Amino acid sequence: MREPVAGLLDKGFARTLAKLLDPGKRVPLPKSPSPSSYTIYLTVVDRDCTTPHF
Repeated sequence: MREPVAGLLDKGFARTLAKLLDPGKRVPLPKSPSPSSYTIYLTVVDRDCTTPHF
């Protein structure tokens, strides 16, 4: 889907997308891991080479 930034920020657009979600079809969430000292590093790159790091 291609949507300009102004459209993505529009509350009406968000409501339209929210109406498409069916909670009955969602995938069950995995069980949360217990807190520990393990470190996880996640990087995602999109087609525009925008790279958020977590």
